[in-house]
Amino acid sequence: MSQSVKTGGRELRTAPRVNCQFQAELKVDGQTIETTVRDVSATGAAVDYGGVVELGQVFHIAFDLPDDRGEVSCAGLVRGWRPGPAGRLVGLEFHNLAPDSRRSVARYVRWVMSGQDIEQARTHWSQSEPGAAQVVDPSEAGGRATLRWAPGFAAVFQEVSAHLADNDQVFVPVAHHGLGEGDRLYLELVPPSSHVVIRTLAEVTWVQDDAGSGLGLRLAGMTALDTYLLRSMKGFFEEEADRYR
Repeated sequence: MSQSVKTGGRELRTAPRVNCQFQAELKVDGQTIETTVRDVSATGAAVDYGGVVELGQVFHIAFDLPDDRGEVSCAGLVRGWRPGPAGRLVGLEFHNLAPDSRRSVARYVRWVMSGQDIEQARTHWSQSEPGAAQVVDPSEAGGRATLRWAPGFAAVFQEVSAHLADNDQVFVPVAHHGLGEGDRLYLELVPPSSHVVIRTLAEVTWVQDDAGSGLGLRLAGMTALDTYLLRSMKGFFEEEADRYR
């Protein structure tokens, strides 16, 4: 199941999701349950489940991708559910998924979607294009790859900051990055006309190389202070916009 939210009436998605039907094993409260995966993305999966479930509950999920394309074995965080063939179709977000497994799932999704439009993978900001992030030389960033993202307009930054304050996944436009699913890096968000930088660890969950190229990221290091600053910055730019109306 790919992470998605609504912003400005448009869906923001960090990785495309494809329908499927293959067997999986869930471990829940010490019990092992055989189930079926109904859809999958590089960030999660939707599975049949007939028991009681709670938001934030953690399962362990394991399954083999078809045609020896790889295997998945990791924690699955319950993000939501809806009616399904076995009672409920539960959306699980992959956590602690090995980089090789993340790449295998992404390759499977691309194989299923070959010849189809994968524009849904791109985040659609309701304002204007937020500008592409730049890859910083690892030697300049302490040995780890870094994406430096500076949305150029206050209206765009308001939307980006509101999204990041409430979500741990985001799609960042960037070209010529040389990165792949499973890679770990820093994401730096630079507000307009500011020397303050919000910096967090992130994992690449999806790479889109065609039109609208960029990276789907899962943020791993956003702190309470970071989210407070993002909300404060959003409020500041809103006040500035009101001043000139």
